[in-house]
Amino acid sequence: MMVTGEDNVISVLFTGKPLENLSREVSYRAEYDHEWYRGFMNIISFNHRTIDSCQYLPFRRNGLPVSSITTNEITLGARLSWEESVTDNYCRRYYMGTKYPVVNLRVTGGRYQLQNISENYLIARAVVNHDINIGLTKFEYILEAGYSLGKLPFPLLEIHRADQSVGFSLFSFNMMDEMEYASDRFVSIMSQYHLNGLFFNRVPLLKKLGVREVFSAKVLWSQLDQQHNDVLQFPSTLTDARIPYSEVSVGIENLFQYFRVDLVGRIAPKDAGKNIPLAVKFRFDFNF
Repeated sequence: MMVTGEDNVISVLFTGKPLENLSREVSYRAEYDHEWYRGFMNIISFNHRTIDSCQYLPFRRNGLPVSSITTNEITLGARLSWEESVTDNYCRRYYMGTKYPVVNLRVTGGRYQLQNISENYLIARAVVNHDINIGLTKFEYILEAGYSLGKLPFPLLEIHRADQSVGFSLFSFNMMDEMEYASDRFVSIMSQYHLNGLFFNRVPLLKKLGVREVFSAKVLWSQLDQQHNDVLQFPSTLTDARIPYSEVSVGIENLFQYFRVDLVGRIAPKDAGKNIPLAVKFRFDFNF
């Protein structure tokens, strides 16, 4: 995932529904990064993985069990930014932001082994993230797109990130079910608008408390070719988002300086009555 990982401790401690659809994965990875000049970096990596079938998410082909999938992948990537502030500390780089978009590109070529089947595949990904200051307010968005070539077992497809905990996730879909959507081509956008007290500061009590307004919206469109089902049978819950998935939220941040609470609603498609389309979610957040 080229989008940054989650760091919400509430999502870790309070997982909500049991995480049953998990497969054991053993991987060995080597990566080399080279920054040619400030703002332009190339990445090359090799990854060997073995993904095992499990009790709650069994791998089956033509009705027969499959024990595991083995893959070997080479990834070429590039990261482009303009006038970005960075700091290096203890062999780690921290990106402090820029007023321009930051672009990440990845192309992965690989080959998988599944029983007596061995096939090549190619996966291309692009991510653009951008923070835009509008007066005292701030608008943030992350645009992702991906395309896969070849017939792939479903664990190698893009299985879209869902967070079913009580924590509010910045980089996952908060009202999406686990293993609900997968794709071989997709486009998604996740956005937030921080008003930084634009309206709350006009109310003396709210201004004194220092709370701030925040809104978010997330949309996903995807397609999933049924040819992949010939390689490994899809779980019964798995489908694509040809009818775009969307959710929105309205929230309050800077509660007691460290917390955020959001009312999140699933707009479309409807969840067939399986879940209530509204949820209150929380986040432990530093937002200065």
